[in-house]
Amino acid sequence: PVGDRYCGGRGRHYRCVVEMRLFRNSFSSNGQEDHVSMAANAGTKLTKVIKNLERLLAIEFMTASQALEFRSPKQSSPFISDLIEEYRKVVPFVDEDRFLSKDMHETVDFLRLNREKIAKLFSQI
Repeated sequence: PVGDRYCGGRGRHYRCVVEMRLFRNSFSSNGQEDHVSMAANAGTKLTKVIKNLERLLAIEFMTASQALEFRSPKQSSPFISDLIEEYRKVVPFVDEDRFLSKDMHETVDFLRLNREKIAKLFSQI
């Protein structure tokens, strides 16, 4: 796709894919611009971007939770420690090589279920 050539990194790639759909106009009859016909395409692309963003956040969360446990015996805040403790009930600590796709899907589900709790964390920053 065009976005691959002009945008570096996955996050910027998806931003460019969506922007191209939103900002490019098509001319139909009599040189009139037709903005409406692209809304469905932009919505479809946006749905893909949101799903990929969830995966990206899941990878970040998996990495951060793994890193926090490497800091043991040092502890994080009680809120984050509790969140990681709940997360570990769903996704175990990675102590040996394994495929992480199941962990990533479980992490996406965990983040969806705990989004209000996580949003509360960010509102305090």
